[in-house]
Amino acid sequence: MLLEAWEWLRTPCSRQARRLGYLGEAIAFAGRHRRCAMEWREHLTQCHSAVRKSLACCTGHRTALVMGAGLALEYPLAELAARFDRVILADMVHLRPLRDEASRHANVLLLEADITAISRHLVEGGDAATPGQLEAWSRTTPSSPLDPQGIDWVLSANLLSQLPLLPVAWLSRHRPELDDAFLENLGRNLMQGHLDLLASFDGERCLIADAEHRLLDDSDKPLEHSDFAAAFGLDEHAYASWLWPIAPPGELARGWRREHRMVACHWPGGTR
Repeated sequence: MLLEAWEWLRTPCSRQARRLGYLGEAIAFAGRHRRCAMEWREHLTQCHSAVRKSLACCTGHRTALVMGAGLALEYPLAELAARFDRVILADMVHLRPLRDEASRHANVLLLEADITAISRHLVEGGDAATPGQLEAWSRTTPSSPLDPQGIDWVLSANLLSQLPLLPVAWLSRHRPELDDAFLENLGRNLMQGHLDLLASFDGERCLIADAEHRLLDDSDKPLEHSDFAAAFGLDEHAYASWLWPIAPPGELARGWRREHRMVACHWPGGTR
């Protein structure tokens, strides 16, 4: 707890990153990685392999962009820095371990960016916005923080299903009159907007995403199941798939566990 509190105090980030919970989530994810490093090892190996397969299809060497930079766990940052003239790591929050690793490479830059573009709207006017305004915000495809034509390779790093979580949670707390169906639809809009943003880049586009979520009890009985592959056509573009025990036994109450079926995709250009 002391380590997490220290991270909270010393990490520079935006007002919306603190208010909507992005800083707290980043710190919690780092803590889970420390606890589950052994169980996550195969997942991270698969991620690096998928990234290298995508890089083999990339012919340019100007700029690489990672959306959802996290802790640089899912991609080989040193290899990217050696391959490209410039590497941009974009996320709402950059914790100290990433800042330290990025500082070892003169051509690696950190970009604080709201990948969904809805967080600022919620913090500045979400309490009073009409449902129509909220839906319009969720349907707006985010603009790239960089010139898409100048990016030779872009990675969406285990980000897709995470995008709705904190905005929807914030609305659940601040706008309890909004029903579950409305919030679910808003979340789907945010995910589709991200895929459309990814498709807008001219360079090689790599998507690493969780295609399915499963919550299992201590006897492996399924309790919850979410299928993002079916909703967004992920499997038709996938070139790799594997299971990630994101919350192995001991992480959740009652001996429950959570696993994700992951996919790596060559994401096509153009919006749907």
